[in-house]
Formats: sequence, C-alpha cells, structure tokens
Amino acid sequence: MKQVKRAVLRIFFALEVCLFALVYFLGPQGMRMIWQLQEGNEIRAHDVARSEKEIVDLEAELTAWHQHGDFLTEKAARERLHMARPGELVYHVD
Repeated sequence: MKQVKRAVLRIFFALEVCLFALVYFLGPQGMRMIWQLQEGNEIRAHDVARSEKEIVDLEAELTAWHQHGDFLTEKAARERLHMARPGELVYHVD
C-alpha cells in the first residue's frame, strides 16, 4: 500500500513538473512571449536608428538650404523638376 501511494505521488509530481514547464515556456506570459517581444524590440530599435539617421540627414539638408538657398533652389528646379530658363536648351541624358 505504501509503495502504491508513493508511485501515485511520483506520477502526480511528474505531471506537475510537466505542467509547470508547459506554462513556463508556452504560457501567455512565458518564455516564448518574452522572446517574441525581444525580437520586436530589436526591430523597433533598428527603425529608431534609421529614423534618427534620416533626421540628421534632413537637418543637414535644411542647413544647406539656409546657407545656399538660391543655388539649391535653382539646382532642385533644374534637376528634379526639369525646368529651364527661357531661351535655354535642355539635354536629357539617360
């Protein structure tokens, strides 16, 4: 009788350990969720770094526009908008 009781307790203990492992790894707040959140954080960190670099580039361009406004306005009109002054010939090189 004592051996049967001990065997039953061991089985319940083994089931409890398995249940704990399942909840610990696969539960709603388990390790799997933590790993997914860490991956999301890494992706967001890359997005933030890319955005910060874009901000620095735009600030540099804005500073250049303030320093050389007339020149850059004409350059943008000619290159981006394909505009020309009256009487000028425009050549497009592909």
